[in-house]
Amino acid sequence: MEVKVAVILCLAFFSVAEAVKVSVYYESLCPDSIRFLTEQFHSVYQQLGSSAITVDFLPYGKASHTQNANGQWSFVCQHGPEECRGNKVQACALKYISNPDLQEAYVNCVMANSYPPDAGQSCATSVGGVSDYSAISNCIATAEGDVELVAYGDRTHALGSILTFVPTIIYDNVFNQSEQDESLYNFLGVVCRHLPDPKPSGCP
Repeated sequence: MEVKVAVILCLAFFSVAEAVKVSVYYESLCPDSIRFLTEQFHSVYQQLGSSAITVDFLPYGKASHTQNANGQWSFVCQHGPEECRGNKVQACALKYISNPDLQEAYVNCVMANSYPPDAGQSCATSVGGVSDYSAISNCIATAEGDVELVAYGDRTHALGSILTFVPTIIYDNVFNQSEQDESLYNFLGVVCRHLPDPKPSGCP
């Protein structure tokens, strides 16, 4: 019996690959962000799934935020105020959509839309996981959304000089410029190199 248990545990250990954390620092109206998330990230995630990729979306990019004397936050974004609004929409949705598969589907849906800042509600409805959009809507319209976006901003600013291009893609919290460059056209290859053997069947 002890031998059988040991064999079962051994097989279970070697049949499960450890997921790689992929942090994507992006902007809601950035063409390069849209291209990467919809043409690279989405298809690879569909192939490999959450057992291989731990999603970590940070909708902020090359933005800045300041707080006035009354404690109110204001934001300046690379592609204008509408991008700030779009970033906040996604920040609030990511707070209330906790399932990683639904988060990925939501971000892909929004970024594939002809105008991402306006796609929040329709995408939350279409991907599921949100029975009542009012919590997300309230977050967007109040200081709650500012707090969520500031948190993403603080994490983004912590990168310092690393963030020179949007999207910036980081694996397991370690930035590598060559992997950043390759990810824009061969995301699958980079992810699979980070995964231990045995590789998932979706890897080349």
